[in-house]
Amino acid sequence: MTAAQWQKQAACRATNPDTLFPNPSDRAAVRNAIKLCNGCPVLTLCREATLAAERATSKASRHGIAGGLTPAQRWNTDRQKQAEQQASPCGTTAAYYQHLMTGESIDPACQAASDQYEQQLTPPPPPPECGTRGGYQKHLREHTAICTSCRQANTDADRRLRNTGTTLAAA
Repeated sequence: MTAAQWQKQAACRATNPDTLFPNPSDRAAVRNAIKLCNGCPVLTLCREATLAAERATSKASRHGIAGGLTPAQRWNTDRQKQAEQQASPCGTTAAYYQHLMTGESIDPACQAASDQYEQQLTPPPPPPECGTRGGYQKHLREHTAICTSCRQANTDADRRLRNTGTTLAAA
């Protein structure tokens, strides 16, 4: 339906235009204007058109009752819609943090995106070198012959563990 078509069906078309532009301090007139809008058969179309037309305008530049909303209500609705549009789609790291900040449950796609991002930030540890306890354990994992320096490093670490409770050498 075009704008011209739905506007012909609007309830406000047959009323005095001043009805939709009441003094904001006159609560009764504001309520009457909103009541007129709420009974309109094209309320949703009017509200959408008004919000679209006012999208880039300030709160102070909005006047009258339109789509059953006051200027302040239209401004708040517009800000909420803008925030929803700016919300990150699920499956992104930004959406993961948005879920955290709002206390929402984190869906698997957001968790996977966050995990992938974290892996990019944390480089993998370097492979253990020979002559260290890690090198000794690498020989065991890979079923390769254990070199003398790795065997000695493991023996030293075992001795430290028994004597001090840690495998780390004193600094």
